[in-house]
Amino acid sequence: MTANPEYTPDLSVVLATEDAETSARSLAALCAQTARSRIEVVLVSLSGNELHVDLSRLDGFAGHQLVEPSGAVSLAVGRALGVRAARAPYVHIGETHAFPHPDWAEHLIESLDETWTAIVSGLENANADGPISWANLLIDYGPWLAHLPGGEIDSAPPYNTAFDRSFALEAVNVSEEAFSGGYDLVALLREGGHRILFQPAARIDHANVSFARHWLGQRYMGARARAGLRSRDWPLARRVAYAMAAPLIPVILAARLARPVVAAERAWRLPRLTAPAILVGLAAAACGEFTAFITGERPEVARRADAFELHKLRYTGMRS
Repeated sequence: MTANPEYTPDLSVVLATEDAETSARSLAALCAQTARSRIEVVLVSLSGNELHVDLSRLDGFAGHQLVEPSGAVSLAVGRALGVRAARAPYVHIGETHAFPHPDWAEHLIESLDETWTAIVSGLENANADGPISWANLLIDYGPWLAHLPGGEIDSAPPYNTAFDRSFALEAVNVSEEAFSGGYDLVALLREGGHRILFQPAARIDHANVSFARHWLGQRYMGARARAGLRSRDWPLARRVAYAMAAPLIPVILAARLARPVVAAERAWRLPRLTAPAILVGLAAAACGEFTAFITGERPEVARRADAFELHKLRYTGMRS
């Protein structure tokens, strides 16, 4: 691990990446922040190799750290390492395919106080080029679209959210998988009586798979990895029961997405086939969950899901 001298950041941004190139676009968005001098950047090498970051690019931040473990780690474990290294009172979990607007940190930092344990940013579409991209954004981040009203909410995604550092440390001490899609972080928030704020003014452009040939594979693999982790310690009877209920998943989730879809239609005029694409994507995810409940957790599935997440720009037509 390397770090610069003493500093007092208001916000740490954890960005787990395989190498400097994979995170280049996200880092550029952080460099453009109007509140750059109040941010600590924590870059975590998932490969275990030296990141070879041009440190001159990190000038102007309140601080930076390069976390380079002795061997390869998963995306979730990399985020846990970043949380443990972070020094600010709030820790934002970033992604290699999520690009904050220049005033994002300024709005986010204004919202940080002891009232809120988690502050969710407002998501917009970085590659609004068709129904597949929109379907993926709505499935993954529908409740947190930037055009929905701000205020207190009852759920938060494990990434593109800033967490009180003490809670984040508690979470990774409970499980190093805490900041993965398969861990129920919201349950941990509820158990502790913690409150969640949605701050849509803190906007992030999120890139989504838009190539048809990769679309359903990504949805299937991601859902299978999440369900495999979630059901890791379940007895066989419970796994079978959930497998039998898997066909209901698209219906339940589609109903929950009704409000975000209406809001997105009003704000952006969605492509005509977005609704059918949502249903097909949810069906692919249901197949992934069904498979996970039957076969159990598979490390190779988790690795493939991580690869999709880390290198999502490859499946969007966007330049890294």
